[in-house]
Amino acid sequence: MLGHLERGDPSETIERLAREVHADLIVLGYHRRSGLGKWWHTPTCTLLIDHTPTSLLVAIRDEPPETDP
Repeated sequence: MLGHLERGDPSETIERLAREVHADLIVLGYHRRSGLGKWWHTPTCTLLIDHTPTSLLVAIRDEPPETDP
C-alpha cells in the first residue's frame, strides 16, 4: 500500500502517479454533498476513467462528518 500527497491537477497527478508506481488500484474519497451521479460527469472523473491504467474504487461517505462542540 502506498499513500501519496501532491499538489496539482487531480486527474493528471493521479494518472501520472498511478503509472509511475504501477498501481493496481486507486482509492478515491467522495462525500455526498451533490450526489455521486454528478461526480461521474466531472472533468476529473472522466479523465481518470478514460486514462488511468488501473481500477478505481470510490469510497462514499453517507453522513456529514461530526464536528467537535
